[in-house]
Amino acid sequence: MNDTNVQNTIHSSVLDRLTAEWDALTPEAQKAARYVLENPADVGVSTVREIAAAAQEKPHTFVRMARQVGFAGYDDFREPFRDALR
Repeated sequence: MNDTNVQNTIHSSVLDRLTAEWDALTPEAQKAARYVLENPADVGVSTVREIAAAAQEKPHTFVRMARQVGFAGYDDFREPFRDALR
């Protein structure tokens, strides 16, 4: 499944939340969110460390971003992306 199909599959949930909460995110969390919005398929198949390295951010930034948009942590945030790839 390509990024567009993954984005369409989860668009109404996580990606919309990221967009809706954009202004409330810290600059670092916005950088993390931008990476997620541009590379949704990567989120479902990569570890938080791999995603953070690709985005040139720290793994904890992705954890904080996930919490800022209402998830308990990064694993909960990543689950819809993994489901979309299945």
